[in-house]
Amino acid sequence: MNKFSMKTEIISGNNSISELSNMPIKNALVVCDPFMVKSGKISAVTDALDKLDVKYDIFPK
Repeated sequence: MNKFSMKTEIISGNNSISELSNMPIKNALVVCDPFMVKSGKISAVTDALDKLDVKYDIFPK
């Protein structure tokens, strides 16, 4: 039998994107709505991930 669990932590609000630099992440899945991609607003997150050299995929659903 295999088991997988993880603690979910949600960080939101002003300057929440800056918290990414405090997380030991190597890969990320960015889940958002299509408007975030079309409007370019998603770049606030992806730019921060790029600076941290984090590989990511975007799931605009």
